[in-house]
Parts: sequence; C-alpha cells; structure tokens
Amino acid sequence: MIWETVIGLEVHAQLNTQSKIFSGASTAFGSGPNTQASAVDVALPGVLPVLNRAVVEKAIRFGLSVGATVNHRSIFARKNYFYPDLPKGYQISQFEVPVVVGGWPLMSSTAARYCVSGWMTAMPRQPIWNDQSVLMSRLGALSATVC
Repeated sequence: MIWETVIGLEVHAQLNTQSKIFSGASTAFGSGPNTQASAVDVALPGVLPVLNRAVVEKAIRFGLSVGATVNHRSIFARKNYFYPDLPKGYQISQFEVPVVVGGWPLMSSTAARYCVSGWMTAMPRQPIWNDQSVLMSRLGALSATVC
C-alpha cells in the first residue's frame, strides 16, 4: 500500500477594524477584562447583531489580493454550542456560502517553487466570524473573559 502525506492548515487572522464584527464594541488590544463587551456581545435579551461594514470590506480586499472569487451573496449561520469562552452560547459564522472563496496564498518566490511541484494548494474558502472571548488562566483557575 502506498501512503500519501496530506497536511492541511487552518490559519486565523484578526482584521484590524476599530469595532467588533457584530457590535460597536472596541477591539483595542490589551484592555482590561470585560471592558470591551456590549449588550450584543453577551446576548442580552432583545439585542440583535449588526454586521460591521469594515469587516466585509477587508475580507473582500483580502480575497481580491489572493485572486479569490467574491460572492455577491453570502450566508451567516448561528452555531449553538457550549464553550468556556463563548458566553452567548452561540457563534455567528460562515461555512456554506462565505464572502470569499478560493484563491492562492501569497508567498515568496522560494515558496512558489514548491507550488509547482504540488506542495501548496488553493485556499477553499475564507469565512468571517466572530470570536467572543479570551480564555485566561490565573493561579491555575480557568476563566472566560469577554473582550
């Protein structure tokens, strides 16, 4: 039997927007615990998320820079699950129809040589979603902080 090694990478990037993807709360790095959370971030009753236009614009710019296809229509889904850093109990994300699909990663000319021999493949999709919190450990106790 002949085996083929296939390695997949999932790479995350944080967009440099002034506010979060679905709320007007700040994204400033290094702020104190629970100081950058809005009513939308903690899912208080009656609040609804509003998509941040800058997030979509930056996702489209990224897609165009890697030769991806920009969908004219995309779908956000609500995934319900429990996780310590997810105080809402759900995450809004894209899977089926993301804003940007396909494209090739930017690489140096040295890395590009491996592309020809099959070492790199195209990116299947670049979905956008919200990450709610940061897990912080203090004196061995695990706690979720909404940032």
